[in-house]
Order: sequence, then C-alpha cells, then structure tokens
Amino acid sequence: MIGSVHGQATAPARIAYATSKAGLEGLVCALAVDLGDRVRVKAVCPGPFDSPAMSAAAKRFSPALDEAEALTAFGRTQAMGRIREADELGRTVAFLGHLRPDNLQL
Repeated sequence: MIGSVHGQATAPARIAYATSKAGLEGLVCALAVDLGDRVRVKAVCPGPFDSPAMSAAAKRFSPALDEAEALTAFGRTQAMGRIREADELGRTVAFLGHLRPDNLQL
C-alpha cells in the first residue's frame, strides 16, 4: 500500500489527508497482525514526489517563483534535498515486492 509521511507527521491544512494516511498505516498494521503468517503486508510512506499535486503544493510554498523554481526550492527542504521522481517510488515498491520475507522487518 502507498501511505505518506503525513500519516506520521503532517503540516497545516491537511486534516483529511493526514487522517486517511494514518488510518492506512493502522490498517496495514492490523492486516499484518491478522494475516502475517500467510500474507506479507507492507506500506511505503514516501515523502514528496513529482506529481501535479506536488506542483500545486510547491507553488503554494513559494508563490513568487515559477513552478520549476518552486519545486526546486521545496525539494531543498526535504531529507534528500530534492523532490523524488514518480519512477523512483515505483522502483522502490517493485524492489520491496520482490524481497524474500524471511525475517524482514521494514
């Protein structure tokens, strides 16, 4: 499942989004407890990645900048120092889906 960092720590004006992502994390934990002996249940909770929603958020973050500059400026505030590309998220999910679950706790 795809969660979000907003399920753990959020920002102003994100009540519904943060609540839904926190609920998703709870669902993943409950499913893992109930089904963990038969099904591997994991969630990926990425930070921001390039998307139309991220472009709009970056523009709100830096309204005086054009979209590309706003994304770059917002990206500098992140742990990796940039906004991730959508295909990076896809590769991460694919990688985790191919791991053997023996003693895996992520």
